[in-house]
Amino acid sequence: MNEIEYFIFVPVKAMVSRLAKLARYMMMAVMITAIAEIVLVLLLGSLLGVHAGHLSDVLLNIVVVLISIECYWCHNVLLANRGMSVTRFAGVFALIMAGILTACTFYTAFTHELLLIKQGQAPVIITFILFVSSLVNLPFMAAAPLKQRIAIPVFLFLLMACIITTPIPLIGFILKIALFCVGAPLLRRLEQVAPLIISMPPRQ
Repeated sequence: MNEIEYFIFVPVKAMVSRLAKLARYMMMAVMITAIAEIVLVLLLGSLLGVHAGHLSDVLLNIVVVLISIECYWCHNVLLANRGMSVTRFAGVFALIMAGILTACTFYTAFTHELLLIKQGQAPVIITFILFVSSLVNLPFMAAAPLKQRIAIPVFLFLLMACIITTPIPLIGFILKIALFCVGAPLLRRLEQVAPLIISMPPRQ
């Protein structure tokens, strides 16, 4: 069996569906904690607001990791001809970076120290790769409705923008709400569609 066909094994499709659901809930939590940060800081001037903002940023990093996994699966399974070979390779690099980001996020969350000096660049690199990949692979999404073809790069751009604007809570708060509004329907659709895939697209 061709190695790539492991993408459509039943357990793999089930995992993709569950991760899509988890990512949707995580984005909701990111939005709620971002709102809590603004409300608590403006109304109470409380340190609780700062902690809520920090939690929102940690959850956002987890969303980046989950989305990088989902995007890699979608690239290989849902795009015509499995998309561009160069972006498939970039997707592997994004997955490696996502593994590094996971380790750094949890290490910092528990120790309040950096695991790597420039670990804050990891989510920026990952989201930039995903956003650019979505743009250059638009021709391979012709089978998808126009609304989804527009929403996918917009969603990934918002994810990148949320990461970049982390130091600016007010702008980040607005972007996180937009991220959820655009991304939730996409992830819900992926959650429904992933288990139904029965074959891989032919390689170009």
